[in-house]
Amino acid sequence: MELWKLNTVFKLFLLSIAAFFLLSAFLHYTLVLHYLPVILVIGVALYISTITNPALRKRPSRIYILSTTIISTALVASIVIVGYSTLSTTNSCHQAGTVPLDWAGNVIIDSERHPYLDTGTTYQFNFNLLSGPGYRLRVTQDPFSTPVLHLATLSGLTNLDQWNFAPASCGTYWIELLNLGFGTQQSSYHVTVTSIAS
Repeated sequence: MELWKLNTVFKLFLLSIAAFFLLSAFLHYTLVLHYLPVILVIGVALYISTITNPALRKRPSRIYILSTTIISTALVASIVIVGYSTLSTTNSCHQAGTVPLDWAGNVIIDSERHPYLDTGTTYQFNFNLLSGPGYRLRVTQDPFSTPVLHLATLSGLTNLDQWNFAPASCGTYWIELLNLGFGTQQSSYHVTVTSIAS
């Protein structure tokens, strides 16, 4: 394959990775977000191993490498800008209610919910493991998965976790459950978020 064709394919690969990342982040498809870094690393490794092929060194490659670097930087900048604009638009507060979340079900790989919480209110998070090997839980604020506000693991030994939280800013919060069985055995859960003081 000629060098310009290889660079065109790699640019399209980067564009598709960025598109899938933005779509998955907006729709909160965490399973896709888990595998995108692996796919990106494999694609970059294949690109580097191919571009260092002696047959490609016969033609100057500085221009192609520079253009690929510029496009990659532009993609990263666009992701940061979209994430910042999404975060900055969550400045309007509305009433969350006394029970923003009452969520039960089975998790095979991972599950998530995004309850809306108010400022000036303390909420009690109750995580229950009903059956199965257990799950790891994480609470963050949308739209980003960091910083982590609460992290715990529920298993047969510890099947209940209770956490009180008073939000510093109103908005949606990201509750994610990751099954400890890793797809081999599902875990049943019941999660509630209840306002206890205001």
